[in-house]
Amino acid sequence: MKSILLILSAICLVTVFISCKKSSTSQGPPPVFSWRMDNGAEQLSDTTSFLSLFGYNYIFGKKGTTSVFVSTNSTNPGTYSTMSASAAFGLTIAGTQYSSLSGTVMIISNSNRRLMGNYSAELINGNIDTVILSGTFSNIGY
Repeated sequence: MKSILLILSAICLVTVFISCKKSSTSQGPPPVFSWRMDNGAEQLSDTTSFLSLFGYNYIFGKKGTTSVFVSTNSTNPGTYSTMSASAAFGLTIAGTQYSSLSGTVMIISNSNRRLMGNYSAELINGNIDTVILSGTFSNIGY
């Protein structure tokens, strides 16, 4: 129960930081964070943020009433999985929250403190609806 409260507290803190901290765009091209739900049309976030909190590195994207986050426990290139607790995902659509069942994040490069990679995950809302989420990120500064 204690770990669930810690995770929920972290998610609440992260949500607050989404609107406060945006990735730096002073050097190079702007950050790009995109996603597809159930192989639908690609969505590009209007707002992209990066936050390091409790040993995890979160990349957030928001477009309209949809918010997506991807996290890993490192910024080193490699593959991170929910199965080894080195990755996590979240999705909110119009206030409805989805949590990850499984997924992987691949950081392809980390150059000059800028991340590039891709991800895929299966998320669930309670025990009812599942969503397959996939996407890419690039030029994410930290």
